[in-house]
Amino acid sequence: MNDPRVRVGKAIEKAREVAGKSAGQVGREAGVTGVTVRDVEKGIGGVKATTLEALAIASGVDRAEADRLLALVGHLRPALHEALLKHPERWDAVLKALK
Repeated sequence: MNDPRVRVGKAIEKAREVAGKSAGQVGREAGVTGVTVRDVEKGIGGVKATTLEALAIASGVDRAEADRLLALVGHLRPALHEALLKHPERWDAVLKALK
C-alpha cells in the first residue's frame, strides 16, 4: 500500500465504517455521489483537495487527521501552510508524522 491515495482511501473508509455511515450518506454530506466516495476509498482517480477534505470530515475523521490525510496526497490547508512557513523548525516533525 505505497500509493498515498490508497492509504488515504482506506483511512476514510475505516472512519466511515466506524461512524456507521454508508458511502451514500457520506457522499450526500460532502456533496458528491456514493460512487465517488467508493472510488476515493479504493484510491481510484483524483479529487480536489476540498472534496477530499469534505469526505474525510463527513466520514468522521477529526481535523488533525484530515490535515494529515490531505498532506499525504500533496495538499495543505492554507492555514496549515501559513503556520508551517512561520515555523520552519517544525518541518522535520511534520514530515516524520506523515510517515
